[in-house]
Amino acid sequence: MLKRNLILGSAASFALACVAAAPSYAQSLPRYSTPAEMAQTRALNEQQASESGPIATIPGTVVASDGIATANYDSALAAQSAAQSQYDSQFNDYQQKRSAYDQQRQDYRRKLNAYNAQTNAYLEESR
Repeated sequence: MLKRNLILGSAASFALACVAAAPSYAQSLPRYSTPAEMAQTRALNEQQASESGPIATIPGTVVASDGIATANYDSALAAQSAAQSQYDSQFNDYQQKRSAYDQQRQDYRRKLNAYNAQTNAYLEESR
């Protein structure tokens, strides 16, 4: 009886493990587009490209060729540069303040240790 239950339990566990693993195995296989899906994607890409106006491509980049986009880009670049300068300035200020704080903390610890040593020496002498 015990052997039968053990064998049936093992078989049931194995069956559950196989059923649980099947969906994950099926999802790991690559899915390739059908020719109809590729044609639809190509048509949507062409439609999007025609709606957005003329675009000049630079290797690795897509940049609009109109003057407004260039002005917007230059404006955004200048704003980012200013923000980076402000960040760098604030970071340097923080580093200086942090260094001063660390030095003060070191001095405090050194003085506290000296005080504790004097207190302990005094207590030892008074005993």
